[in-house]
Amino acid sequence: AHLVAFLEAAQAVERVAIDRHYKKLDDQGWSDRADAALDSMWTRQRATAMLCSPEVSQAAHDLAWVLHEAVRHGPHDQQVHEFARLQRRAFLVAAHEDLGTATSNAPSAAASLPSAIE
Repeated sequence: AHLVAFLEAAQAVERVAIDRHYKKLDDQGWSDRADAALDSMWTRQRATAMLCSPEVSQAAHDLAWVLHEAVRHGPHDQQVHEFARLQRRAFLVAAHEDLGTATSNAPSAAASLPSAIE
């Protein structure tokens, strides 16, 4: 449940970044939503540090950091989704491995994940 909660919080942060950088929102309402979404994501990331393997914890931290950067500084010359692609994929691979749901006969856990999660 904590992995799903982290993913939901990360998705909320991604939506805030999209609102800021593509919809050009930056009023007080947006700022309040951004702060709340970031706080929620970082709190849930800390839960992964307490409850998951070091690999999942690090992958969650890396994803949280890149999404935090997307909100505060923008995704540079990329779409928000693309900006976080590598970290999102690494988190999902680590989570699958931690949960024991990765395909053991695949060359790598990353290869066993559908490309739609990217």
